[in-house]
Amino acid sequence: MTSPLRGQRRLERLERLPASARAQLARVVELFRSSLGSALLDVFLHGSAATSGFDPARSDLDLLAVVDQRLAGGQRRRLAAGLLAVSGDPHPVEVSVVTLADLQRWRHPCPFEFHYSEAHRARFAQADEPPSVGLDEDLAAHVSVAKARGVALLGRLGVVALPTVPRCDYLGAIRSDFAWAEREGLRAYASANACRTLAYLRSGQILSKTEGLVWCARHDIDASEALALALRELVGEDG
Repeated sequence: MTSPLRGQRRLERLERLPASARAQLARVVELFRSSLGSALLDVFLHGSAATSGFDPARSDLDLLAVVDQRLAGGQRRRLAAGLLAVSGDPHPVEVSVVTLADLQRWRHPCPFEFHYSEAHRARFAQADEPPSVGLDEDLAAHVSVAKARGVALLGRLGVVALPTVPRCDYLGAIRSDFAWAEREGLRAYASANACRTLAYLRSGQILSKTEGLVWCARHDIDASEALALALRELVGEDG
């Protein structure tokens, strides 16, 4: 159970978001309610909006929704149509919907019932039926951040609904993210991600990219060096 002090700090982080982001989050939560009905258990905000470093000009609003049953086609269609309207107005939205049963029977990669991000906008807009279930390596990181640092926007169960993701699975998600950044040529993103990865490997802290940069500065680690260090220590974890 979340302590009152911890819950207060999480709400304070929500209150520090721009008014535009808070209003958009309210619209997304209402979309979840109207699309999923009684199946909806919890909605968690995670990522930079729940930790620190949210940049209104480029940051996503990252959300994880927990449901108590598999989604029907109509529910996916309503979610897809609603997210096409609300995402990007003004901030990009990334959403994952998972069942409580899949969280309780944790495996990596974790199954999802629905996933949306702006990277998939064209595919969603052109499809009569949105993509359905699948597996997502990134969910190990999303669930970890939501459990450690997330803000419950709507909750019947709270963070107890979220499993403690095994360290090896969380690191697996990080490796996957590094590989994606390399394929996309996102060197600055990879360096910032490396800073928070080093903080986790050396202290167990789950930080945002901005917090990771601060952590590296405090430990006299240049951001340009962090990527090589993080990759070397990740290989050591495999050994």
